[in-house]
Order: sequence, then C-alpha cells, then structure tokens
Amino acid sequence: MPELTGEKLMFAKSAWLLYNNRENILADPRMTYAPINMENILAYVGDAFKGICIGAYLEWWNTYERAKPTNEQGEPTLVVRFVGSPLSGQNSCQVVTTYGAIEEWWCPRFGSLWEPLIWTNRMFKRERPVNLQPYTLEQVIEKLKEK
Repeated sequence: MPELTGEKLMFAKSAWLLYNNRENILADPRMTYAPINMENILAYVGDAFKGICIGAYLEWWNTYERAKPTNEQGEPTLVVRFVGSPLSGQNSCQVVTTYGAIEEWWCPRFGSLWEPLIWTNRMFKRERPVNLQPYTLEQVIEKLKEK
C-alpha cells in the first residue's frame, strides 16, 4: 500500500484525536461533514467511498467493531484505509494506534469491514444539509486543539 502523505497522513495521525472528540464533532455539522480525502479502494465497486466525511468515519469507528481492531501487542487501533476485493476477501488495511503509529493489518471477514462503511457513508451523504460549508480537516483539528 502506498505511503500516506499530506492530508491523508494528517487524517491518520489525528484519527484518535477525532475519535476521542466525536461528541463535539458530531454536534457541529461543519465539523461532521468535513471531507476526508482518503483512498479506500474496493475492486469492482467504484466510488462507493467518494465524498466521505469525518462523521462517517466516526460513526463507523464507534459502531462497528471491525473498524477498531486490536493489534498484535493488544493495543486498540482505528482503521483509516483499506484496499481489497469483495469477491476474494483479499485485503490490506492501515490502522493507527493510540500513539499515532501507522501499521499494516489484514482483516479477516473483509466484508464486515467495508460494507458498514458504505452504508454509513450513504447515510451521511443523504443527511448532509444542502447549503452547508464544512470545515476542512485542518480546521477541525485546529478547533479541537483549541478546546
């Protein structure tokens, strides 16, 4: 899997900050709908993750156990990116530890990881207020650090 850089790396490194502040973020639509430019690639599915926002990730992490696996050292992690095939189940994921380390992870029963994110992303797309001007990821992180 290609190395994370730029905004993708910023998202991965701030995943736990976002997760630990999920109530504040979800209470503010401008934070909730801040776009995440992360490449989750699912063969044969197309752009199912296009337009994903922070709120979709937060809901996914908070609701679906597969999105918060435990690594080999027994530490909790958050899945920030994945690539795989829904047919074969072959996959490669990147997770972030509470210390900000980015690790590779293989997800058993891969469908239980990606299917909920598709549903969650669709829900957030449907519920997004029409004229909303969301913050950027960088602005959300700055606002959280101010608190």
